[in-house]
Amino acid sequence: MKFFVTLSLLATLIFAQAPNVYSSLGNEIYSSVKNIQKLKYIPEFSHLNDKIDKYIKDVQNLREEGVAIDSADKNADKDSYLESLRELSSTYTYFKRSVSSSFKSSVESENSRLFLAVVNSGLMDTKAHRAEILDYYNNHSDEINPSGIIEYFISEDLAIEKRQEANKAYKKEVESEKIKRLRAKDKLREEAQIKQLEIELKQKKKEIRERQRKELIEN
Repeated sequence: MKFFVTLSLLATLIFAQAPNVYSSLGNEIYSSVKNIQKLKYIPEFSHLNDKIDKYIKDVQNLREEGVAIDSADKNADKDSYLESLRELSSTYTYFKRSVSSSFKSSVESENSRLFLAVVNSGLMDTKAHRAEILDYYNNHSDEINPSGIIEYFISEDLAIEKRQEANKAYKKEVESEKIKRLRAKDKLREEAQIKQLEIELKQKKKEIRERQRKELIEN
């Protein structure tokens, strides 16, 4: 237990003091340590323990070299540093491929323990496998505690549903207001037409009375 705590502290320290030189490549390597060490908790990756320990140690040593380059140490070799970064990047890719392979294996064998471990390892593209992850969870929800990325996906879906419901309610309200405005407009137009007809009717009655009055006078 003490060993894992030490690794965790080391991982935090490594990323917190990540060198600036070649940061576009280096940051990924330094931030990977915490996720790589998670593999030591997964029985299926026990055969990689030595490789994991070496990776973490190499990253720590390389960080110190990067810090030296940042501080303009004349003895620090940027080319050698870059080459080492590339080698570690290759190892990091190996770990990610191993996790991806274990993900497929966990789904095929319906190993929910392994499935949850690799999904939450931080070493796989969960967005790309979002549908597969949720589909597996929905079919094995009685075996899985929806923590980590699954909980996030579920919350995300609920948020999307709420937004969709809110949008529907808003559109319904807008449509209702539109109908009210149209009815009010129709009512005003109808009232205007009635008034116009009343005016025209009064005018006709006036004309008729005037014509009748003239006829009486002439007769």
